Amino acid sequence: MKTSFWTLRPLAAVAATGLLLSLAGCQNLLGSQKPVDEVFEAALSTSGERMEDGSFVRIHTVTVPKGHHVSATLVSDHFDTYLLAIPPDGSQQRENDDCDMTDSAKGSCLDFIAHVGGKWQFVANSYTADESGVYRMTVQSVKP
Repeated sequence: MKTSFWTLRPLAAVAATGLLLSLAGCQNLLGSQKPVDEVFEAALSTSGERMEDGSFVRIHTVTVPKGHHVSATLVSDHFDTYLLAIPPDGSQQRENDDCDMTDSAKGSCLDFIAHVGGKWQFVANSYTADESGVYRMTVQSVKP
């Protein structure tokens, strides 16, 4: 099992690569109360950003309202997926390596209540270094 994102990849190293949005300054912590329904079809690229462990990474920012139930998935036929959700305040990060989503599809998934509203970062990552390829990430939220 992969250890914590912050254990393997210190915040300073990630911030230094410009991957995290600035946590300083004004942010709308309440966010919009509208449900979220985002789909990202993208790729981890060999020319893209890397984490400290050598794995490729791509970040998608989604505004999530406080208290909403969030479901996020990351699937790929090209690499072993690893999904992270980082809240605007940097606390209580969520992460997942593997979950069965259907009989034939495997990927990573998260299911949680957003303890803080604002711009969350949903991170598409591979479990091991040097894996790349296309993926599909979905992020949905609804007011419980």
